[in-house]
Amino acid sequence: MSEQSREERFEQLHGATLGAVRSYTRRLGAGPDLDDIVAETYIVAWRRLDEVPPDLDDAARWLRQVARYGLLNSRRAHRRRQALFDRARAVADTGHGTVGAADVAAQRRAVAAFASLPAPDQVVLLLTGWDGLVGRALAEQLGCSPSAAATRLSRARARLAAAMDRAEGGLRTACAVLYC
Repeated sequence: MSEQSREERFEQLHGATLGAVRSYTRRLGAGPDLDDIVAETYIVAWRRLDEVPPDLDDAARWLRQVARYGLLNSRRAHRRRQALFDRARAVADTGHGTVGAADVAAQRRAVAAFASLPAPDQVVLLLTGWDGLVGRALAEQLGCSPSAAATRLSRARARLAAAMDRAEGGLRTACAVLYC
């Protein structure tokens, strides 16, 4: 299909289905994410235009399904962000919900020590500490054997401990969440 005919087909598809896709996405409860989800739906349609059914009714059904998946992805991302925010707040809160200046400084140094690690070390530590992956689940995510995953985790933890020791004040306790 030539670029011009692709554009013409997409414009026809967009014009004929936009109202149906917007209404469907609104009914699903997209709320403030409505425009983003609809836009993402049509980005998928442009990328996969050859897979969009030629009949406009079938195409509208296909697009509504893409919008539904987009909304579900948006909701999952929101839940992950909220969980991360809640977890960060729980880690930062000490005592009566206030964080002392020394605690904040220690946490910043701990984050800097973590940030100084190579990306593969950061990934294995985050998969373990934040996502709770261990053993076979960690190995599957990393694409290696369980023993290789355990070795990577052990080495990443050792490098983190060394980086924290190099940081001012030896911050191992401030980053305990990475060892969960």
